[in-house]
Amino acid sequence: MNSHKILLTFIILLQGILVFSLDEIGEASWYGARYHGRTTASGEPFNMYALTAAHKTLPFGTNVKITNLDNGKTIEVVINDRGPFVEGRIIDLSQEAARRLGFLSAGVARVKIEWGELTQAEESSYRIQLGSFKDLGNAMALRNLLESNGLSPQSHLANNGNIRIYLDNIPIEHCYAIVDKLEELGINDLLIQQL
Repeated sequence: MNSHKILLTFIILLQGILVFSLDEIGEASWYGARYHGRTTASGEPFNMYALTAAHKTLPFGTNVKITNLDNGKTIEVVINDRGPFVEGRIIDLSQEAARRLGFLSAGVARVKIEWGELTQAEESSYRIQLGSFKDLGNAMALRNLLESNGLSPQSHLANNGNIRIYLDNIPIEHCYAIVDKLEELGINDLLIQQL
């Protein structure tokens, strides 16, 4: 079973679970002015003064509790971006979150991430992002391929100038079939989000 089908299976299993709680311990970093105002993976602008974070897998909008294990300071942040992309790190915090946790100068800190009550809607729908392109020709080629195979792709021009191609409002019961069809078309790099 490939990773997309495993992810979908995990999502389906969570459909019946009302409360789910896990902890993660590892290294946190932060990002700030260089990215302030840029569009995050969730589509909202990054605000270095907000209590937000980037995580590799947690759903956007998830509230997490972060504890700096060196000084015991704790805050809550909302996941609104993807990352970190440095090996060994488990979360990228906004500049303000790092300041409140007391590791702004150090740049990194050992933290504990706690989250719970990931309530799943009974009737969920999903967005599958298929690509993000600088080149309009590449974006249109993917769009045309999808349309010629019976799919209805959407396009979005992000603030950074990239053109995102995605399938929107897909009921969970159709996700497996769509992922199979995308794999047949050679499209394997997918970003799946619950709406």
